[in-house]
Amino acid sequence: MEMNIYILNEDHSFSKVSMYEYHDWNEDYGFNGLKEDRKTIDRYESKEFTVSTVFLGLDHSFEENEPPILFETLVFNGNLDGEMRRYHTWEEAVKGHNNMVKLCGGIAKRKKEENIKEEEIQNRFDILDL
Repeated sequence: MEMNIYILNEDHSFSKVSMYEYHDWNEDYGFNGLKEDRKTIDRYESKEFTVSTVFLGLDHSFEENEPPILFETLVFNGNLDGEMRRYHTWEEAVKGHNNMVKLCGGIAKRKKEENIKEEEIQNRFDILDL
């Protein structure tokens, strides 16, 4: 079985390469690369959650005749912990990342509002001598 391995070019396009070429590219442009990190598309961190979008390098489509799936957004912590989306292009990944940040932020905001309301109700009962 042939592995479909890619590198991310400076213009956000990608090129299919050998494992050896990927290794060399990763040393320069991986997460801890000597030149720059091209694998991290975007990362958003808050107290409640983190959303990370990265270039995978290995095609995750696993379907013949489907364009390669090379980008992934993953949520850490919060109500959507472990939620993941994958994409074919840089543009889809950027849009997907921003949408996930908005979704997680909206859920976190509603959860805070619900907790405040619940605390207010509990505090009201605290003044009663039951």
